[in-house]
Amino acid sequence: MNRTIRFRQGLSQLDLIVIGIGGAMGTGVLFGTAGMAALAGPGVVLAWVLGAVMGLNALYPHLVTPTGTPTLQADFVRYSGARSSLL
Repeated sequence: MNRTIRFRQGLSQLDLIVIGIGGAMGTGVLFGTAGMAALAGPGVVLAWVLGAVMGLNALYPHLVTPTGTPTLQADFVRYSGARSSLL
């Protein structure tokens, strides 16, 4: 069972368009942020910290999901104080 997989070498027009749009957006985000930081002054540090805290709060449930051990007792049952004969 000696199969060889052949990949097509080259980029299509759609590939080049997507790469160009991604590069333009990335550059705009980078330099736009620097320009706005210069206008905002020292308050920008507080805005970055607040944004980081809010982002981590949004990500936290997804970060702990793969580290949990699956059990029969779900967290919402434990928090609500409900008891069941199955648990």
